[in-house]
Amino acid sequence: LRELVRVRRFADDWLMLGLCLMHEGKTDEAVAALKQAIAIWPYRALAHGKLAECYQLLGDAVRARDYRERAEWLARYLESASTPK
Repeated sequence: LRELVRVRRFADDWLMLGLCLMHEGKTDEAVAALKQAIAIWPYRALAHGKLAECYQLLGDAVRARDYRERAEWLARYLESASTPK
């Protein structure tokens, strides 16, 4: 997976790497991968939410709250934007 993210520039690849690193307990590395996913595609609520979880695990409540709020906003906005009027 690490090799794949070096070869391709897809946000989902970086997101998957971040999720795997979280599962392995490598929270600092997960933060870096999730930030890269967000840099490539900043509109993924899931990436923001998982980054919030990482910051919570690291004890950074301020950043955790910030990214959780972004994730919630993106989820609401994208859901309302995709709902037919």
